[in-house]
Amino acid sequence: MKGLFEFLNNVSKRKDVEENLETLKQFDSLFKELNKYQNPFDIPDELSEEMLKISKRLKR
Repeated sequence: MKGLFEFLNNVSKRKDVEENLETLKQFDSLFKELNKYQNPFDIPDELSEEMLKISKRLKR
């Protein structure tokens, strides 16, 4: 999540968003999956790992 947070706080150009559009779409899908869990401790490790993996793909 830190990678996504940093990206969103530093995105300054439309180009940045365009370059990362596919990765941001993947985050959208993951957030929809994450929304199914009321308790953070119920989130599967695989979902957490996927969030980390995708956040590393963001180009800054």
